[in-house]
Amino acid sequence: MIRGRGVSRARSRRGRGALVAAVLAVGCAIGLSIPAGASASTVTCGGNLAPDGSGSVPVPHALAYSFRCSEDFSAFSMVFSKSISYFTPAPDVFDGDEPSADDSMTCEGDFPGWGFGCHGSVGSGHTVTGVVGPEKNPCPSAKRKHRGWRPLKTWLSVTTTQLDKDGNPFTTTSQPFHLYGPKCPKDRRHHRHHRHA
Repeated sequence: MIRGRGVSRARSRRGRGALVAAVLAVGCAIGLSIPAGASASTVTCGGNLAPDGSGSVPVPHALAYSFRCSEDFSAFSMVFSKSISYFTPAPDVFDGDEPSADDSMTCEGDFPGWGFGCHGSVGSGHTVTGVVGPEKNPCPSAKRKHRGWRPLKTWLSVTTTQLDKDGNPFTTTSQPFHLYGPKCPKDRRHHRHHRHA
C-alpha cells in the first residue's frame, strides 16, 4: 500500500468494515468534544463526480470531482463505496472562474484505500476540484456488470468553525454530504434488422 502525498509507508490493507468503524469512531469523538450547548454544524456542501476527459493524470477510470460549501472550512474528507488507487494530492481551488490565491488544500491517504483527507483553508462558495482513480471501472459495460454490481457512491465531510450559545468558537465536522455521479453513459443496444421479402 502506498501512502499519498509522496510518502511511502507499508501498511496492511483494511476492509470496508474497518473504515466504517473508524468513521463512526471519529464521529463519536467529535460529538463528545463539542462544548455543552453548542449548536450543530450549519455548513452545507454539494458537488459531483464525472469521467475525467482532461487526461491530466496517468490512471485509468479517472473521475473529476468538484464541490463547494456555504461556509469557510479548514479540512475535508472524502469516502467512497469502492476502493481508489489515486487522488489529487493538492486540489485546485477557484473563486468563480479564477484560481483562488488565498486558498489551498493538501491531501493524504493510502493507495489503495477507501478515501482520503485534506487540510488547509477554503473560503465560502469557492470551488474545490481534483481527480480520483477508482481501482475498477465505475462505468463498466452491461456485459461486464457482474451480479450484485453497485454504482460508485461518494460522501464528503468538512471541518468548520462554529460558535456556541455564548459566542465562543469551536471546531466541528459536518454531516456527510453525498456527491452525485458519476453519470455513466447508457449502453447502446444493437438491434438486428431483418429483411422482409
